[in-house]
Amino acid sequence: MATEYNIGGTAHRKDQKVFCKLLNKFRDEYFDGNSPYDVTLQHLPLIKGVIRNVLYKYNRPIGVVETGMGMAFGETTMGVCTVYIEPNFRSKGLARDLYAFVENQANLTDSLFNIQIEESSLKKNINKFIELGFTHAYHIAEFDNGMEYNEKTFALFKDQHNIDQLTPIQEVA
Repeated sequence: MATEYNIGGTAHRKDQKVFCKLLNKFRDEYFDGNSPYDVTLQHLPLIKGVIRNVLYKYNRPIGVVETGMGMAFGETTMGVCTVYIEPNFRSKGLARDLYAFVENQANLTDSLFNIQIEESSLKKNINKFIELGFTHAYHIAEFDNGMEYNEKTFALFKDQHNIDQLTPIQEVA
C-alpha cells in the first residue's frame, strides 16, 4: 500500500462515525438508494465477531472493510464481509490492499482467510478472484450472526485446506 494510505480501527467514537457514514454509502449503492435502514453507532455492537477498519488517504476516510470472525470446518475463520471504496478512489488496487491487510491479520491469528461474495458478483468478477489467488468456494447456506444476503453467498478461499466441502471456484461461477 502506498505511503499516503493507512488503515485504522474503530475503537474511537470519531472513527465509528466515519465507518457508519461510509458503510451507509455502500448500502445506498448496494440497495440502489433503497436501503432498509441506516447504520448508526447503535448498530455496531449488535453484530458480534465483526472487526471494522477504515481506509484513509492523508487522513481523509475513503473506504471501509468489515471482517467476520467465526468457526467453520472446525477451524477459526476470518472473512471479508464488506469492502467499500469511495468511487473517486476505485480501480487503484485499494480493495486488493484491504484484502491483503485482512489476510495478514488472518495469518497472524492462525485463521483461514476468506472473502464472502454473492453469486452475481462472483460470476461477474471470477477472473479477478482467480487473479487474487482464490481457488475454492463454499456456499454459505446460513450465517450464525443473523445476517441475511439478497442472494446466494459464497466464501472464497485461496486453498482447499484439506476441506472436502470446498469446491473449485470455476465449478460454482
